[in-house]
Amino acid sequence: MVYLVLGTQQVLQQAAIDGFLRLIPADQRVMNVGRYDMETTPVASALDDAMAAPFFGERRLVLVNKPYFLTAEKKGGKVDHDLASLANYLAHPEPTTVLVFLAPYEKLDGRKKIVKDLKKVAVTVSAAPLDERAARQQVVSQLTTAGFQIDEDALTTLVQRTNADYGLMIANLTKLKILAYQDKKITKQMVVALVPQSL
Repeated sequence: MVYLVLGTQQVLQQAAIDGFLRLIPADQRVMNVGRYDMETTPVASALDDAMAAPFFGERRLVLVNKPYFLTAEKKGGKVDHDLASLANYLAHPEPTTVLVFLAPYEKLDGRKKIVKDLKKVAVTVSAAPLDERAARQQVVSQLTTAGFQIDEDALTTLVQRTNADYGLMIANLTKLKILAYQDKKITKQMVVALVPQSL
């Protein structure tokens, strides 16, 4: 399987990584999880790992981070990427490997052949910034799952103080949950006391 996690929201990128890591049992991760940064490592190294059989397990996970060659960006680095080999792999992906492209970009360059090849086979997971409504829903959902409540005034204040940035909202939830630990209710006063006003 091939996945593309596309978008600039770091919290959502990390949530996707955590989800993929759960596919590999913890005791097998050392041998069956590979992480490659395309700004410093050639894509051929990641492909070699992707084509290897899993080691004492059912599947392998290969995370390819910052694949800038999928964008219109020009990098002055010295890393030579063998895109023909990548295209060949995408045409015949290894069935026991989960290959994940972590693309922290707004969009890819749809004119490039390699991007077209990738989009034909990859399942795309969005990590685009959430709009205010979606961010509110996610915050309420996470708090409910954890057994907490937040009143409407508190949520509105949280949105205002973080400029509806989902990453900032989630970062502040940890502090708010600690403060509201006893009665599990987050109030506007708590948000005002703990969440700094972002500019």
